[in-house]
Amino acid sequence: MNMLSNRTCRMAINRGVLHFSTVCKHMHSLTGMDVEKRAVMELIIYFEASIDKVILQAEKELEQLNSRKKIQGLYEKSRIDAECIQRAIKNLNAGEYPPSSERTGGLKQEGEKNVLHKKEEHDNQGVETA
Repeated sequence: MNMLSNRTCRMAINRGVLHFSTVCKHMHSLTGMDVEKRAVMELIIYFEASIDKVILQAEKELEQLNSRKKIQGLYEKSRIDAECIQRAIKNLNAGEYPPSSERTGGLKQEGEKNVLHKKEEHDNQGVETA
């Protein structure tokens, strides 16, 4: 954890993307407890760093999208939109949280049980033999 001086706290409160008072009030409303300034600042620093990562990844997503649009002869986007942000979050979180089926064993554990039709059944459907 970062050890913050009072000067650092004051500077961070004044420049941040997330507002200190809003975060502090929200923490208090969720927990019903008093919250130290340093605790609020640690949370703000963590999320602001995460926001920065998402923004930079969204820029990369937009560049990739525009390169594909250029190949297709389509107009390029000039703004980061919600889709770019969603893709950025998805790519940044890839591997952290596997889908629920993988966490519980899913397809690997069940094996052939998930196959709806076996190949022979599928090949023989609708074919009459004489």
